[in-house]
Amino acid sequence: MRKTCPIWTEFVVDCSERLSRRAWRFAPFMPLTKDDVAAIETVAHYTRDEDQCYLMLYGEGVFDTIPIEADYTIGDMKLWIQMHKNKDPSEYDLVGPKGKWKMGAGSEVLGDDVLIADVMGERFENKWLMQLSLFPKKKNEKTGEMESTFETIEEWVPPPPEEAWDSERERELVASLAEEDDA
Repeated sequence: MRKTCPIWTEFVVDCSERLSRRAWRFAPFMPLTKDDVAAIETVAHYTRDEDQCYLMLYGEGVFDTIPIEADYTIGDMKLWIQMHKNKDPSEYDLVGPKGKWKMGAGSEVLGDDVLIADVMGERFENKWLMQLSLFPKKKNEKTGEMESTFETIEEWVPPPPEEAWDSERERELVASLAEEDDA
């Protein structure tokens, strides 16, 4: 009779559990079918849900919130927009966080094979409401091809609160009030 080492068994079980939770990130993605996409219904009023992630699609005649899963891609969202909103994917870009979501991360056009869960990171994991924006493309007069109108936004760090609302008008007002106090 063969004996198993309890430490090795625990390690194997732990690894297999972690792999099953993360396997979707490493497996080749399977795009949603038209039937899958047709079954995704909008929610009228978003409320935080401990069990379900939601994504808001916003812009160019689209303002909808839909439930999403960990393996949904940008391409899947374009298929949803095409089926539910009758919008041709060649006429717009879907824009989201640059790299991985964080406050001030910047924004960029996302490729069709990008997993939404990967770019949303913490927002997806904590089931916070997420957003992708639609930006229209315009037709290039010379080539006839549709081109993006979106310019990538680099990481943005907000100014400290004491500088955030400082404007020339405010400085003039403060200076005039100080002069009045001195007089």
